[in-house]
Amino acid sequence: MQESIEYRDVWVYCEVQDGELSRPTTEIIAGARKIADKVNMKVVGILLGYNLEKVAPEPIYYGADKVIVCDTP
Repeated sequence: MQESIEYRDVWVYCEVQDGELSRPTTEIIAGARKIADKVNMKVVGILLGYNLEKVAPEPIYYGADKVIVCDTP
């Protein structure tokens, strides 16, 4: 018997270069936004790294609904 798995939302790993989101990341967020809108879901940005407080709001600007930040002190 196979279990039913429910997937939710469109998640995007956000790459940071020189203190800003990389251009490919901004383009992927825009594409994720189109997909999420079609299936009535949210876009979630994932930021992993160090010293991210300045860049943390950027995925929202490019279309993410929320951002999960894992910042190493």
